Amino acid sequence: MTPKNVLVVGGVGYIGSHVARLLLRTGHRVSVLDDLSSCDPRNLQVLSSLAGADFQFCRCDIRDEKKVQGFVEMARPEIIFHIAGLKDASESFQDAARYHAVNVGGTENLVESADRIGVERFVFSSSAAVYGATGLAPITECHPTVPISPYGETKLLGESLVKAWAKQAPSDRRAIIMRYFNPCCRHPDFVYPKAFPKLGSANLADAILGVVAGDQPQLTIFGNAHPTPDGTCQRDFVHIEDIAQAHIAAIHKPANALETVEILNIGSGATRSVLEFITEFERISGVAIPCSWGPMRVGDAATSVADVSHTQLCLDWRPSMNLSHICLGLVKHMELAQNTRPRKYTSQ
Repeated sequence: MTPKNVLVVGGVGYIGSHVARLLLRTGHRVSVLDDLSSCDPRNLQVLSSLAGADFQFCRCDIRDEKKVQGFVEMARPEIIFHIAGLKDASESFQDAARYHAVNVGGTENLVESADRIGVERFVFSSSAAVYGATGLAPITECHPTVPISPYGETKLLGESLVKAWAKQAPSDRRAIIMRYFNPCCRHPDFVYPKAFPKLGSANLADAILGVVAGDQPQLTIFGNAHPTPDGTCQRDFVHIEDIAQAHIAAIHKPANALETVEILNIGSGATRSVLEFITEFERISGVAIPCSWGPMRVGDAATSVADVSHTQLCLDWRPSMNLSHICLGLVKHMELAQNTRPRKYTSQ
């Protein structure tokens, strides 16, 4: 495929950095816009070294309309990946206005800039949170969207903006909306932090690593009376490398093989509970994770698992990693963070 000029918005963040890395590894020209508010800035150096002298970076809040517009016009991307935004469902209840300003207002700035310069493809990072507590499993892209958190509402509004952009002329314009389920792991190219997010983080994997690192004495499991076999939430945990590969597939697909708007679930297609995740990590790592029970969190669906059959058909992509691969990656992450030599493990 001819290399594309790609802008990754949020390209130093967790998912964005992995997407930018793989784009560079596959020969595309990458520029990055990020406010560096939720990432380790040293990961910018990783991307810069991969890209070489032509790498363009702008430190910018996506709410800053003029600065966003100016950088987009300078970078002249053919494709925009919009992976920036606020993402904590629980936090969104306390700060709904900021979530709306960033996730909706920022997206509006980006689609307007994309429209001005004639971007041909816009890939938008959405979330399974748009489905809400459907009580259905697995979830297809046709399921009703009834978000139960301000975060989910802002993602659904962002989707609407991207859809409207795609349906304007010209006819070969394409929008791909990716509804992520539960991303996990990190690539070893990136900096391994000494500290991990607080236990209230929505990311179970990082919360486990925080306990291992000694940042917290125990892991709080939020709710043990959900309508699931073991009472804990069931989730679709998907490896970050599978997510990055889906993004590459999204730009390799010819426009005439895509609908004007494609909505795609990005998950593993398998459901595992919080307790199953912890048990598998303990088995592979040999480290016991002390746990305590906390109250159910507002906005937490009991079960959320993706039907990825449409994504597989649309992008010729399928997830290749399971929970054992995820836990192996977390163990390597743990050991690199502790400056110990990673051991070799086998998954069963």
